[in-house]
Amino acid sequence: GATGSSKAHTESSIETCGAEVQKGNPPTERKIQRLFRNPKVAKLIKRCNDFGAGGVCVAIGELADGLTVELDKVTKKYDGLDGTELAISESQERMAVVLDKNDVDKFIKYAETENLEATAVAVVTENPRLTMHWRGDKIVDLSRAFLNTNGVTQVAKAFITAPKAEHCYREACPEKLADLPFEEAITENMARLEVCSQIGLSERF
Repeated sequence: GATGSSKAHTESSIETCGAEVQKGNPPTERKIQRLFRNPKVAKLIKRCNDFGAGGVCVAIGELADGLTVELDKVTKKYDGLDGTELAISESQERMAVVLDKNDVDKFIKYAETENLEATAVAVVTENPRLTMHWRGDKIVDLSRAFLNTNGVTQVAKAFITAPKAEHCYREACPEKLADLPFEEAITENMARLEVCSQIGLSERF
């Protein structure tokens, strides 16, 4: 979903990109809202995250420094997903929550009262690494220190020349204002699209 929304799309995308669209489930989303609004449930939750962009990797991976995730326990809409697909599959009606180990069964029972599935799929560990297991194999084992760097730091050398004063944009006067008296030029300038307030545009987004 996150990757798909960043692509340039054409008419052919309708045929080729259907799998990249998150298909919401409003009734289930409403049940989750009702569950989280229950004060008894809210007090059990230490941290929580949604399965939006990034799926398990992000929703669970961001919750603690040390984590062991069992991908075989992750509930899914359909079978046939491999380990990578399970790790990155997104869903609008799933939430990841961190609980005290003594509260897990209690939370699952609260979820069942809303007719929701709740499954323990990961354990918080003292070792600051994110590990994921699938079908008995460890398919992810990353240091938290590495994850916190957001990947390789990009470094580049650049030689920048000083701008010429005569070409400075601050000194340039738009042609339509050049021959106007000062007061008229001010009024006209404030009406230009490059200068006028764009509050309407910013509020729209």
